[in-house]
Amino acid sequence: MMHMFCLSVLFFPFSALAFSPPLTPIEQANCINLHEANFGAKTTGTGHATTLSTCNYLLQELDRLPGSFGKMREVGEVSAGDGTRRGNALYKKLLGELLSSAKQGIDPESVVSDILKASPNPDLRRQSLLTDIKGSKALGLDTPENLERLRRGRSPFVTKGNPKYLGQRADTDHIVPCGKYPQYENELSNFRMLPRSLNSSKSDTLSTSDQQLLTKLQRASLMEVGISGVADFGFGASMFYNEAPLAFNAWQSVLTGEDSSRIKTLTAVRHSSFGISGLGGMMKGGARLGIFSKNITEASKVAKFVAHGSNQVTALEGASVWGGRLGTLGFAVGEICLIAEWQSGTMNNQEFMTSQASMAGGFAGAWMGAKAGALAGAEVGAFFEGVGAIPGAAIGGVAGSVSGAFAGSALSGHVVKSAFNRLDEMQKIELAEHVRQQYRIYN
Repeated sequence: MMHMFCLSVLFFPFSALAFSPPLTPIEQANCINLHEANFGAKTTGTGHATTLSTCNYLLQELDRLPGSFGKMREVGEVSAGDGTRRGNALYKKLLGELLSSAKQGIDPESVVSDILKASPNPDLRRQSLLTDIKGSKALGLDTPENLERLRRGRSPFVTKGNPKYLGQRADTDHIVPCGKYPQYENELSNFRMLPRSLNSSKSDTLSTSDQQLLTKLQRASLMEVGISGVADFGFGASMFYNEAPLAFNAWQSVLTGEDSSRIKTLTAVRHSSFGISGLGGMMKGGARLGIFSKNITEASKVAKFVAHGSNQVTALEGASVWGGRLGTLGFAVGEICLIAEWQSGTMNNQEFMTSQASMAGGFAGAWMGAKAGALAGAEVGAFFEGVGAIPGAAIGGVAGSVSGAFAGSALSGHVVKSAFNRLDEMQKIELAEHVRQQYRIYN
């Protein structure tokens, strides 16, 4: 269902950094724009604001890579890294920025807290970053020469600490080895800097603390999958509830001969397709919620599920995959019909833009409702003996997701409709032309 949201955002127009060079001017500009969009402050090019902007940019680039919690949240399932380890250089650049900020008198802890505000699993990531900053300082990786190397994505040299490591390169180490667990290959909380010889001798052996991190990563993975499943289910349920009666009435008119025109048939197909898309979302979300509930309570099953990711052949996983495909196909067909109706003139500009905003707002509301509902449900469930946090989170998440989807859809549609009505006729024409250009529709 996340694919549907991406499509709706694409359709609604309102809505591997290199190892050698540092950030390019374009990347720096992106950092500044990103900071101003997120925090509403103008960046002057120095100090805390620039550090915050750059770190935000690097974290977002890292979270676009498979094998990170950011990518997992985006696609709604566990995804293994691609083996290129592109996150290593990004992590070094991020660490270099944080160590540089400390040299400038900027508290890196405040920067870390700020950039992780909207991040998945912020507590785990925050603890990991702060620990590595402390460890990097102990290794002397914060010398001017080393900071320059880090900010270029290169390996620094050990200048402090144990004499047998002095002068060695410090490499990016995966605490939980990505050879065994490729789904954490580019995860921020799985990185740290180690002297090269120590890193090589570590191999794929897990210490007690490493095993504890693996358990945290596995449970966090399933939590992201569970939240995604709840959001998919809620959005699908709201879409099916809205579209099924409209599809029934439209087909009744077509089949009884009351109105068998091509446009009415197109409308019937549109409502049916969106209804099927909703069913697919419910199917995928329900399956992923089942996977979450089934595996989260047993550590051995957690490890098995996360290790295999979405390739594990089970009935639930199959339902998740096919539900996602059904939902995406239904949404695509419905969207094509919607655009065709708009292009033919049977749907006016306001109706079209409102429908697109409602879909995007519906999924956003489902996601926020799922998150809030799951957190609240977990607290309530843990309070009552015999219920437990996990069932409470599932129940609260579904309730929050469904209500959030309805509220988000209604609110987004109302906002866009009201904004459109406040435009004068010339502005409406210009906006409609802009929208048509975005959709590559030319008269």
